[in-house]
Formats: sequence, structure tokens, C-alpha cells
Amino acid sequence: MFDEADEATAIFPAETRLDRLPAGAKMVFLNQDGCGLPDDWYLRVTGSAAGFLHRSQVPPRELDAVIRP
Repeated sequence: MFDEADEATAIFPAETRLDRLPAGAKMVFLNQDGCGLPDDWYLRVTGSAAGFLHRSQVPPRELDAVIRP
């Protein structure tokens, strides 16, 4: 896992709320656009995508069909 972090290809859980960011930080948080997504959303998306690739299936147009927040 350290090589993924070093190469910037690792995916980590994200912070979902502004009040949980470090004081004075100028960062974007996951739910900034008003969507209520869980902190592991990107992990769920990539896991689902990997499943479709392993099964040689075409994923649906909308993520809501396979991934629930």
C-alpha cells in the first residue's frame, strides 16, 4: 500500500463536513456540493467498477443503480 500512496494512486476515505476539517484549512470536502455521500464513497465506486471489469460487464449509466450512499 505504501507504493500506491507514494505514486498518488491510493484512495483514502474523504472528510464529508466542513466543520471536521482542520481549523484554517482551505480544502474541499466531499459533501460541499450538497450531496450526502459517505466518507468511503470513492472506495465504493472503485470497488463496484472493479467488479464490473472482473465480470466483463458494462456498468449502468447511473451509479445509483448499483451503489447506495
